[in-house]
Amino acid sequence: MIKALSASGPASIPVLAIDQRVDELRDEFKRDALPIDFRTSDPPPAVIAELDDRPFVQQLRRIEIGAIRIEYAIRDYYRASEQRSRWAREDLLLDGELASYEQTLVEAWEPRYAAALDELTPGCPPSKKIALGQAVFKWVEQDASFPLRSVRERFLTHGSYHILSNQFTVGWHPDFRSEAPTPDEETGKK
Repeated sequence: MIKALSASGPASIPVLAIDQRVDELRDEFKRDALPIDFRTSDPPPAVIAELDDRPFVQQLRRIEIGAIRIEYAIRDYYRASEQRSRWAREDLLLDGELASYEQTLVEAWEPRYAAALDELTPGCPPSKKIALGQAVFKWVEQDASFPLRSVRERFLTHGSYHILSNQFTVGWHPDFRSEAPTPDEETGKK
């Protein structure tokens, strides 16, 4: 649009491009729609450095996920955290809506994680546990897609799983809960 208006000669804007943008705007302003502000946002380097030490990243390293996929996980975590925070600040979420969404995610994860645990045998090698953790994470990374109201953004589902992983609500490695802080560690008591 800017290029067309600033051109020195006659410029045209394809009608299909205008129609597509009008359709996008119409969807964004529906009553049940939530605005998407962080679809393409990348975390600043300082935030990446801070998030690199978080439990969700440590869990990914424990199942030997590659560095590039960890970068994607950090990006999705950042986008989902920022988006969810904005919705909360602007009172766009209904009471309990985010908790219900997270419950949906956990309940979808539970049978996959339980199935992975069923494949373990006593005394199995650590490589088997890593492979099972990778399989559960691969499902989240490639197949999990759960809308929050009308929002079907990949980063929201995947980043929300990382938020849950950061809280040790979900995990990948069969022994992920062994790394969760004890109640005394959470409050700083010894």
